[in-house]
Amino acid sequence: MWTCERSQSRVRWAMPTRARHGRKVDKRTKSGLNGAAMRGLYAIVDVTTLRARGLPVVEFARAVVAAKPCALQLRAKDASPSETLNLLRAIRSVCREGGVPLFANDRVDLACLAGCDGVHVGQDDMPVPLARDIAKGLRIGVSTHDVVQVERALAD
Repeated sequence: MWTCERSQSRVRWAMPTRARHGRKVDKRTKSGLNGAAMRGLYAIVDVTTLRARGLPVVEFARAVVAAKPCALQLRAKDASPSETLNLLRAIRSVCREGGVPLFANDRVDLACLAGCDGVHVGQDDMPVPLARDIAKGLRIGVSTHDVVQVERALAD
């Protein structure tokens, strides 16, 4: 089985400094993840919805990051893997500048390749334990729709 090891400078956290809204930020990664629970707006940038309205994805993400959400997730269900990877890399720069963690939707492999802070998987996607094995160092989020799924997600 292959694994995605983050580089040492990406996994080892430096002495955090306070960012706007009191969120701790690592100086090297500029991400707002410090091991604490995420609180606040978890923004989802949906490529299909934006394109249907003629809105540029990266510029929209820049506007979202300016609002300082606790995280930004790129959802690109209809995009090709290479297009999704390119968008993740472009948005990663925007998120780092703004101190906002970036999450990829569904694609653990692309989250690793793009240098995301985390990945969000759905109930029909990769199981959380396998995602954790592959994406060491990434935060893993999972969709839940009922109490049983919540309990399973907490156990994973």
